[in-house]
Amino acid sequence: YREAGYLPAALNNFLALLGWHPGSDEEIYSLEQMAALFELEKVGKAGVRFDIEKANWYNQEYLKAMSDEELGRWLKEFLASQNFELDFEGCCEIASMMKERISFPAEMYTEAPFLYDDPKSYDEKIVGKRWNEEVVKVTTAFAEKISGWESLSAEQAKALLHEITEGLGIGVGKIMQAFRLSITGVGGGPDLMAIVEFLGPKTVIRRIENAVRELPVV
Repeated sequence: YREAGYLPAALNNFLALLGWHPGSDEEIYSLEQMAALFELEKVGKAGVRFDIEKANWYNQEYLKAMSDEELGRWLKEFLASQNFELDFEGCCEIASMMKERISFPAEMYTEAPFLYDDPKSYDEKIVGKRWNEEVVKVTTAFAEKISGWESLSAEQAKALLHEITEGLGIGVGKIMQAFRLSITGVGGGPDLMAIVEFLGPKTVIRRIENAVRELPVV
């Protein structure tokens, strides 16, 4: 279970409540709390079932409670094992973006390849439905606007995107998924503007240019 990515505290919590419960609606208990509340009389085997989905839920809850720094340290070590170098600050940024979306620490890497490398492919369904002339205009204008910028905050990116879409008379909601596609290759994920901030202007420009060059307009 450790190799699979289960946190010891989460697994302890899950296993302890399989055949025992202190009687409250709470489900998250530290080892110290469980030791203080434990009564042998409340142990029973009726209804006991090893539910792996529940174990995953516990792991997810414990991950959410971890600090960005704790998860960042884990990610930095993990990336080093994959021969990928990323500074500690960057690892903490990824942890902040991903920890609400994962059940296991390794998913900070496996579920978000776009944070580490340019897209190798694009979601074909989104391309077929969303990649149109309006999207090309907006993405191209966005890339042109940030050309030469050294950095770009999430707030700046959001304001700039709205400024561009308003100027072109295009609803931002109409192009948002395809705009994400051009940068990540997929239609969902963490907050897009946080991703833009993390990647930086040069990477965002390169990815937009790749998408505009490679994807067929519908």
